[in-house]
Amino acid sequence: MKKIWYIFSTAARLFFSVLGLKAPFQVSAATPRTLKILAIGNSFSEDATYYLYQIAKSAGIDEVVIGNLYIGGCSLATHWNNAKTGSKAYDYQKNTNGTWVHNKNTAMEVGIKDENWDVITLQQVSGLSGVASTYNSDLTNLID
Repeated sequence: MKKIWYIFSTAARLFFSVLGLKAPFQVSAATPRTLKILAIGNSFSEDATYYLYQIAKSAGIDEVVIGNLYIGGCSLATHWNNAKTGSKAYDYQKNTNGTWVHNKNTAMEVGIKDENWDVITLQQVSGLSGVASTYNSDLTNLID
């Protein structure tokens, strides 16, 4: 339970810092009316996005779209290779109404082009997430 709360609180802090909101979460003129976030990742991105739809709605955002291009244990190097080859290796998870819909065997490009995303995040595999040298040309190439 402690791990779940940590993941939830970390995701909430990150999400609201992107929006410029602080607790208590109050709607203001600066609160966006729409928010579209796509994660390209692994179990970290799955954990971080799980409650994001509900958090955004409770912050007063009218239109919320959360996407996750998911491969368990996936590294940036694998994401980059998949982007180059058009590999249909992803479970494209999308939430537009409070319910997650899964589309297996999806290419990264399909998820990226599916919406006009406000934010796209990229996740490194957990074993390398703290190793700065692994954030190399794979990451730069993905961003480009």
